Amino acid sequence: MPSTPTRDLPEEFLAATRKSQEAMIRAIRTWVETVRTITPKLPSAYAPLAGRLPKLPSVTVPFADRLPKPEDVVASGYDFAEHLLANQRKFAEDLLAATEPLIPGNGKRAWKDATRKDAAVAAEKTVAAPKPATPKPATAKPATAKSTPKPATPRPAPKATGTS
Repeated sequence: MPSTPTRDLPEEFLAATRKSQEAMIRAIRTWVETVRTITPKLPSAYAPLAGRLPKLPSVTVPFADRLPKPEDVVASGYDFAEHLLANQRKFAEDLLAATEPLIPGNGKRAWKDATRKDAAVAAEKTVAAPKPATPKPATAKPATAKSTPKPATPRPAPKATGTS
């Protein structure tokens, strides 16, 4: 199958995403192992202070046994996202189907559909509607002579007074 940007770009994006996720998981596993190896040694280092540190109060959360497990929360979130994405895809496909006659790439098909519909509408109109009477040619009205405006007469220049 030939290579196309619409096929290659998503695959490259998904591959890069997988690689970055794998790197993040490796880093977190390394961090967890480091914390686990250090944690058993910490209480012995703070043993002399253990008696002086305040004790944390015990906290009871009501209905804690009814809270969903983290795995269930993740699964239900992704199930919801999956259904939402499926609904969005169906909507997009229906939208494309509805607007297909207007899409430039489907010009021939749109032209055929439009001509079929126009022909059907024209056929219905010719059968149902009576023929209109032929209009009579309009008689030309004689042109009225327009009066031409008179040219403006120049005003005489004001006379100079001889006072200096």
